[in-house]
Amino acid sequence: MFSELDKGVENLRTAQQQLKVYRQTLLKHAFEGKLTADSTCAVTDCTWPKHKLGELLSFLTSGSRGWAAYYADAGDIFIRAQNIKHDCLDLSDIAFVALPDRAEGLRTRVQQGDLLVTITGANVTKSALVEHAIDTAYVSQHVALCRPTNNVLPRFLYWFVVAEAAGRKQLTDLAYGAGKPGLNLENIRSITIHLPELVEQSKVVELIEDKLSVIENLEQTITYSLQQAEALRQSILKKAFSGQLVPQDPNDEPASMLLERIRAERAAQPKARGRKAKA
Repeated sequence: MFSELDKGVENLRTAQQQLKVYRQTLLKHAFEGKLTADSTCAVTDCTWPKHKLGELLSFLTSGSRGWAAYYADAGDIFIRAQNIKHDCLDLSDIAFVALPDRAEGLRTRVQQGDLLVTITGANVTKSALVEHAIDTAYVSQHVALCRPTNNVLPRFLYWFVVAEAAGRKQLTDLAYGAGKPGLNLENIRSITIHLPELVEQSKVVELIEDKLSVIENLEQTITYSLQQAEALRQSILKKAFSGQLVPQDPNDEPASMLLERIRAERAAQPKARGRKAKA
């Protein structure tokens, strides 16, 4: 029984790993032009123009230092590296700041459509897109704020940056090139990206997100199945130790009485005498 269950769990975990590989392959192909290339056209003949990321940003900065002086119990949102550590903007645990009117940090105010990139610390290269309008917010010195021009869709740029075989690989190579991991603004400007026209960018984003939606649904199904398998394992063990796995003879002595009888018999047995020590 357990061997069959274990085999099923093994197959589910294998499928989990295959989905992770497929996710990265999907993103790799997306930024090689393979998702939208005409089936009659070799990918090498459909090369998109190459740009430096700096050419596609209207504004690039990172948070200023000295934010500790402006921490407050309420006020404007202060986005830190931990708020984007999962490649999405998570504002469930946020800090607040209260900036004076002429504070230097005002330049780091976040807008909808901005791309945020972690540039120092353990989460370096982790990124998030500000998808929706949010209340007044600023970024810490550990986060770079990238504002795309009208020539690139923010979502296209986001998927490029988080793709392991595309932007993330370039950022990681720069971040871990020497010494303590970290990126500077020049590193971000230097990233190379192949950019199609806006119509094709939109199509690439649509295909990525449609396919990733299918992957996420499959991952959720697998996770649920693994949880069910563990619950089944515990149920089997519980029934095994309570004697419910096989038909019971009503004339059989209950386990509790059997144990009590064994203890009583042991207690009634005379204790063995130890050997006498030799003179």
